[in-house]
Parts: sequence; structure tokens; C-alpha cells
Amino acid sequence: MEKVTEGARMGTDGGNLQDRDCVGAFAPGQQDAYAGSGYISTAQTGYVRPNANEIGLLFQTFQAVVGFQNADGPQAYFEKEVEEWQRCANRTLTFTPNGNTVQIVVGPMTDTGDRMITQTQTLENAQGWTCVRALAPRNNIAIDTFACSANDAAAQVVSVTNEIAKKIAAA
Repeated sequence: MEKVTEGARMGTDGGNLQDRDCVGAFAPGQQDAYAGSGYISTAQTGYVRPNANEIGLLFQTFQAVVGFQNADGPQAYFEKEVEEWQRCANRTLTFTPNGNTVQIVVGPMTDTGDRMITQTQTLENAQGWTCVRALAPRNNIAIDTFACSANDAAAQVVSVTNEIAKKIAAA
């Protein structure tokens, strides 16, 4: 895996999303989604594994951890996002980065049963390329992740989220 981005700032990709009420469901660590939540810090990292397929990537993951003053913060954010993800389920979102419009079909929200939610996103004309979002509150941290793959993105995003959760529990 090649690290392609790392930082301590919230993302702003949501600004390119036409459906502004779905920014939190759309991508992890978005400034517009966390505005007013009381977060105090963030760390974000993105990875890709290059491949020669038409999309150009075999696997992409983006992970954000968002810190709050106490455990109430990420839990409240999680509850707000459960409602948003449910509202955004089974909709087509319009994303226009750099003037290129992409249609994203958002699937139903899934509650994994361990204080984690996931949601599938299928990009128009992506030849089987699927992305899955995950969000999980742990202690005073919101774990906010995204994985895309032509294979099993759902298992990958849950695995990434669980690995981060283990590190938080051990800290």
C-alpha cells in the first residue's frame, strides 16, 4: 500500500457534493459533517495499491480518527450520522470534483451490531468498483473510514475500522 495523503485537517470534498445533507455519509472526516460537533482534533491517512485496471487502483482506503473532549462527543456524532446515513440510503448523489460529475448510488445503512455502521457506495460506470463507509465511536474517538475495491470492500472497511478500534482500546 502506498500512503498518498496524511494530515491533521478535516477534508473538504463535501463541498463538491450536490446533496449537502449527505456529506457525512459521503466521505470520512469531512469538515462540513463535523461542524458544530465539538471535535477537538483529527488525524487522517489515505492509501492506495496501484493496479493497471481502467480505474487505476486495486484498493483505496481512507481513515480518519476524530478526537473529542470525552466519550459523549463521538457517541452524539454517531447518533446524528445514523439518522443522516438512513436518510441518504438508496439515493443517487452527485459529486463534481474538478468539473467532472460522478453519480454515486448509496446503498442501505447496515448496523454491524458492535456500535459500527457501514454503507455501500457504487460509482457510475466503475466496472465493479465499490466503496464502503464505516463509522464507529470508541472512547473519545470517532473512527471514520472508507474503503474501495473491486473485491470485498465491506470486509476491508470493517477490518480497518476494527484494527483502529483495537489500538484505541489498548491506549
